Amino acid sequence: MQNKLSLRALLFWPHLVVGLTAGLIVFVLSVTGALLAFERPLLAAADARVLGKLTVTPTRLPLTQLVARVEQQAGQKVSSITVAADPQAPVALEAGRGRIYLADPYQGRIAGPASAGLRGFFEQVTGLHRWFGLSGASRKTVLLIKGWFTLGFVFLIASGWLLWLPAKFTPQALRVRLRPGWAATARAREFNWHHSFGLWFSIPLAAIALTGVIMALPWANALLFRVTGSPVPQQRARGGEPAGRGGKNSDAAKARGPMEQHGEHEGGENHKSAKGEGKTDAHSTPPIDYDRVFAAVSSEAAVHLDPNWRTLQLRLPEAGARTLQVVVDSGNGAQPARRDTVVLSLQGQIDHTERFTEQSLGKRARAIARFLHTGEVLGLAGETLAFLACLCSMLLVYTGVALSIRRFTR
Repeated sequence: MQNKLSLRALLFWPHLVVGLTAGLIVFVLSVTGALLAFERPLLAAADARVLGKLTVTPTRLPLTQLVARVEQQAGQKVSSITVAADPQAPVALEAGRGRIYLADPYQGRIAGPASAGLRGFFEQVTGLHRWFGLSGASRKTVLLIKGWFTLGFVFLIASGWLLWLPAKFTPQALRVRLRPGWAATARAREFNWHHSFGLWFSIPLAAIALTGVIMALPWANALLFRVTGSPVPQQRARGGEPAGRGGKNSDAAKARGPMEQHGEHEGGENHKSAKGEGKTDAHSTPPIDYDRVFAAVSSEAAVHLDPNWRTLQLRLPEAGARTLQVVVDSGNGAQPARRDTVVLSLQGQIDHTERFTEQSLGKRARAIARFLHTGEVLGLAGETLAFLACLCSMLLVYTGVALSIRRFTR
């Protein structure tokens, strides 16, 4: 018993000190994480109302014509085109950072930027979650600070599992620690909530914290690749972002919902950027027959990938590029295992296919970790669990600080 009590005393004070030190940071991350939990379905629902239900006709307008209309309306070049398998879904075109335009492929109606206010709100919250609203070179420092505080939260979860064990295993002690309730006194309620909610949500909180550490700290990201026996990819400059919310959206692309599939290429994700790859000495790229490209990829997906694909996304190449890349997504846009990439020539001839299962174990693990952090990899159920886990984290910070204050003032 003395050894057990010594171990509890050895863990208790570091647990308390780390909790008080990291409490504010963890609380801010939890609040912003909860606000971002349903970003994907909320944007998808908002986008669905922009053009309303489309009237399907036998003939679709050429994508080249839709691209020209969007570029004329937006005053910027289109950087990506997303076509859905659902014939009643509009074509989504990105023109400018996070500016999504929806096009009716039958009547040629253009609407956008779609859900601009909601997207702006989520962009602001994402900035707070990732960089505490800072910009420039400060982001790299913020990421490191956030990563180490998140690692401290991992310690709180691990030590909390041991501190949860009662000194004496009695029915009353287990009931207080297992079943959330509304005790008569504030201190009893705080003790009960801290132990019971902390236990029941410890697994999802550990998953969120560990993946957050991987995406915030370069050495943790590299460790993931080394543990899986995979070569460590070189870090690319992203304005101080080796990884994000973990990497929820890059500065170049923010894709939400079925109309906007991810074009994210963070340290070790599942497909490469078409930009800057396979360039020629030419100063311009010849016109691309988008309809031919999507028709070729659709046929390739139906035969060799997944006939039940949901979206195809083409990220337009830079001038001088000699290949195109189209992402075939058969999931919700946040399930890397259900995304493959088809590489084509500029004339729309398929060169090869890059399947998710053919990537190194490290790249696959890193891609899944990014979406496990937000729960999106599990769909709406995972997003709901992540939302509840963020609320639980806020409760743990509150009850932990309250219990500490009561201890120090007694």
